[in-house]
Amino acid sequence: MISLRSLELALGAVGSEVISAQKTFPVFASPHEGWAIIQEEVDELWELVKANDGRGAEAMIEAKQIAAMGVRYALDLSVTS
Repeated sequence: MISLRSLELALGAVGSEVISAQKTFPVFASPHEGWAIIQEEVDELWELVKANDGRGAEAMIEAKQIAAMGVRYALDLSVTS
């Protein structure tokens, strides 16, 4: 079982990635753009997995970016925002 502390650290890292991306890149212009960005991150993780490096530091960075872009999608494209 994952500890609460580990979860807090992971979510904090994802939140930091969201904030950094918001400072660097404009709001997603459309659902298509948001999907494409998430897919790009998934493809980068997949390349590492295929190379049998899916548990390495680089893979963890990609996983964090996938999660962050999912959050960003929800924030940028929500009909309630």
